Amino acid sequence: MIDISKLVVSVWDCDDIRLPPSKDLVRTPPDMAFIQSMIDPGQLEPILVCIDAANYFLAFGRRRLLAARYIKANNLGTGEILVRVVEASQNDVALFGLIENAQRNANGISDYVAIKTILERDKTATYKSIARAICKTEAYVKTIDKKYAKVPSWTLEATLQGKIAETTAVLVGSFRSAEQRQCRDILKEKEKLTHEEAQSIRRFIQKEAVASMLPSLGLTPATPTKQAFFPRSDIDKIAELLEAKKYPELRRLVVQLLSR
Repeated sequence: MIDISKLVVSVWDCDDIRLPPSKDLVRTPPDMAFIQSMIDPGQLEPILVCIDAANYFLAFGRRRLLAARYIKANNLGTGEILVRVVEASQNDVALFGLIENAQRNANGISDYVAIKTILERDKTATYKSIARAICKTEAYVKTIDKKYAKVPSWTLEATLQGKIAETTAVLVGSFRSAEQRQCRDILKEKEKLTHEEAQSIRRFIQKEAVASMLPSLGLTPATPTKQAFFPRSDIDKIAELLEAKKYPELRRLVVQLLSR
């Protein structure tokens, strides 16, 4: 294991070309309290940069780097940042990120991205080997991986950008593809997606969506339709009957729903 404490600390400009652009940083943006702490008392711990051949990779310190860039862009300071450099592979970068999160505040989505990266790049890696490396339990690594496995990548990115809450991201991950597209449309339009907006998509479906099923079930569009929206539980029943090809039961259920 590399003894990071013995590595020489250098001072870089936060926009140094060896550092990744902000758009590529997988990290929740720093809040103003953290940014202020980077101004006074200042950066207390260097960021860690790895070099593999001629390529540089940021191992950890994403929030510090983003804060330094905010400070520079808003003329609150020079934008200089303390950096340690070590020779390491890209896989080590993901592992270092997990170690940093384990030693600091929990960051579930960042951990998931790192775990996913390690598992993809190192075919010998397991939940157990990752857990041992970051001094966490195997159950923790497995839980994080499974918790976010179904969350779309655009949702994870938006969460790390502060546009979607983590709980909302997990909720969207439980949606079907059509519902996820609706959530993405809201995000594109408003630059954010609230938990309430996601829940409303989960809970209801417009009556036109149910009415569109009528012709395939031998029902006429004239079938009475009294309610404007239907609970998600009812739509799930329809989906289950469709999958099981229980058409008589499905026909009765749709008539019942549309006649409410």
